[in-house]
Amino acid sequence: MILLHFPTPDTERSFAELKDSLQIEEGLLKRTLHSLSKVKKYRMLTPSSASKGIKAADSFKIDGKTVLKSKSVRVSLPTPPSSTKKVKAQQDDNRK
Repeated sequence: MILLHFPTPDTERSFAELKDSLQIEEGLLKRTLHSLSKVKKYRMLTPSSASKGIKAADSFKIDGKTVLKSKSVRVSLPTPPSSTKKVKAQQDDNRK
């Protein structure tokens, strides 16, 4: 659904515009935008900021290098950093 809001490669949408038009909660939108813009191998959107996370002030454009060259698209869902730390802590506890 998010990619449908970018009809041309030059279209730029802000986080607020996407949130208002999609009417989904902020956390879900941040996770989805993270998977579309921060996973380098499958990057489909280019964020305006180079920060690690997604911020409400960010805007996004289609990443022409990835999307325009491929005929099919694969979206992976990354594990948020806080979840990764929890899993590693559980694994360390299990090893003891």
